[in-house]
Amino acid sequence: MFKDLNWGPAFKRAAIFVAIWLGLVYAMSVAAPDSFLAMTRAQIPSLIINAIMFFFLFAFIFAFTEKRRIQRVEQLKTQKKGKPDKSPADANGEVMEGSLRGQRNPNTSRKKARRKR
Repeated sequence: MFKDLNWGPAFKRAAIFVAIWLGLVYAMSVAAPDSFLAMTRAQIPSLIINAIMFFFLFAFIFAFTEKRRIQRVEQLKTQKKGKPDKSPADANGEVMEGSLRGQRNPNTSRKKARRKR
């Protein structure tokens, strides 16, 4: 589960997110100190503790999402390698049975029938 996690980019993204969060907290405390508690000396340690906790939480989440993204890309590559060519026609130019992907369905109408009221 924790194998092959790429922590470097995860720590960088987490640091960016925490910096944005701290910037927003500071901006809100300056812009609206009455409604968004102004930062005092007593609140700074709790803010730093929250920032550290968010940093590790974000790093953990980003490491797992990056691992999952890499796995999906590898699965798609292996699926594409196993597929035959994309052309549904054989050598004579006729459409092979069972490979009608991309063909227009003749049983549907392109115009909607209007209801009479």
